[in-house]
Amino acid sequence: MLLFVLALIELDLVTFAYERLGLRPEAALGFLLASLVGSTINIPVARLAESSLHSDRIVTAFGVRYVIPVIERWPGTILAVNLGGAVMPVLLSAYLVLQVGHGVRIGLVAALVALICHRFARPVPGVGVAIPTH
Repeated sequence: MLLFVLALIELDLVTFAYERLGLRPEAALGFLLASLVGSTINIPVARLAESSLHSDRIVTAFGVRYVIPVIERWPGTILAVNLGGAVMPVLLSAYLVLQVGHGVRIGLVAALVALICHRFARPVPGVGVAIPTH
């Protein structure tokens, strides 16, 4: 993956895309590197209680089969936000909304997407939250 990203940088495709968004090449490269490094950092938000789990079974959700791992006692779950995969994109999005404008329209579209995802998302025991992909 890193080689692919480096190849894109070499071809100036990533820089071109960020320039079209209004970022200087240095800022675009800095954001890209911060996202890559930040992807290794998870920020804990909450801890979910211990529970037992039916293990070694297959769960089907929205036509996708998930194999539940063999775990008899689930020690609890830490809910975390990934720095590179969540925080950095939100910061970039906020910057772009402030620079480009259209904040109300962008907010409405984001709210619509959130409502649709909330409507179709279902908790799947042992897997997490799943949204149908087809």
